[in-house]
This record gives sequence, structure tokens and C-alpha cells, in this order.
Amino acid sequence: MRACILALCGAVLLASQSRLVLAAPTEIVYASQAGARLNSNLMTGGGSDDTKALQKVLNHGADGRAAELVVDGPALVSGLDVYAGTTITCTTGGGFFSKEPLIESHPA
Repeated sequence: MRACILALCGAVLLASQSRLVLAAPTEIVYASQAGARLNSNLMTGGGSDDTKALQKVLNHGADGRAAELVVDGPALVSGLDVYAGTTITCTTGGGFFSKEPLIESHPA
């Protein structure tokens, strides 16, 4: 079975023999643009709690939407729910300081 992938208006079009499937693009969101203060210290904690701002981005996965959260600074969190189809990347100097278990996984 042959398949090809075409870029179409920011989406991905998957074609295989007799059917076409439109897949939504992954939404890339930087923590600093999502309202996170990113003023914690990765070694000692402190700063503003960024949990609500980051969780709002991660909740896109609960609806089946692919999302990538780029953590571009040190974030203080008190736990995050991460859903299938979600990617978290950290830039240099970015990361999490957690006051409790950081990630609770959810089945796809």
C-alpha cells in the first residue's frame, strides 16, 4: 500500500489508494506566550505558580488535538495532566520545578 503526505494550508493530507484523511497540524505553544511567568528556580523552586497557564495548553490533548508545549523558562508547577498526542519540550534554561508528582498519564 503506497501512501504520500502533502502539506495543505498548514494541515497534513494523507493519501492512500482510495481515501484521503485530513490530519490537524500540531499546535505549538510557548509557555511564555501562554501566560506562564517562568520565574522559578529549577534547583530551589519559588516564584509564581505556572500550573494553570500550562495546564490550559496541555488540555488541548483531552480533546484529541495534537499540541506541543515549549517550556522556554523555569516553571513552578504543582502537578500537570498530560494527554495522548501531547509533546513537551524545554529550551535551554527551561524546565519544571514541582512541589508534588509532576505528570499523571491518561490513556489514549
